[in-house]
Amino acid sequence: MEALRHRPVQEIMIESRSTISESMKLTEALEIMMRDSVSHLPVLEDGAVIGVVAFHDMLRLVTNDYG
Repeated sequence: MEALRHRPVQEIMIESRSTISESMKLTEALEIMMRDSVSHLPVLEDGAVIGVVAFHDMLRLVTNDYG
């Protein structure tokens, strides 16, 4: 942990080329995840990140384990 303490996130982050809007259908988001081999997608509104959708979230919906 000491080695990580002063390092910026920028050194390890992955720049996302894929984003979605909050009105996009979940099936479209899943297609993007599969196409781009990513497990998380930033949700944008007017160019600002307002949330993140994860593959894990979609699995929870399928298994009825969401709430």
